[in-house]
Amino acid sequence: MEAQWRELLRRWPKLHTVIQRCGVEGSYIFTERETSFLPTPRVEVIVTLGAGDAFAACYVTQYLDGLTRK
Repeated sequence: MEAQWRELLRRWPKLHTVIQRCGVEGSYIFTERETSFLPTPRVEVIVTLGAGDAFAACYVTQYLDGLTRK
């Protein structure tokens, strides 16, 4: 799957990051130069509604704050 994301990044030069969420297994973050894997923290799940939105909001906030992807 990584090759497909790299091809997407190559075809769309303005695209800098691709995130592949894998549910309870974790998430991959692909850039032109690196691949990072972030495991999903183990928590008690009550409702999954909004989980993707929360993930995106946290990622964007950290990105804008200049935190690394690792």
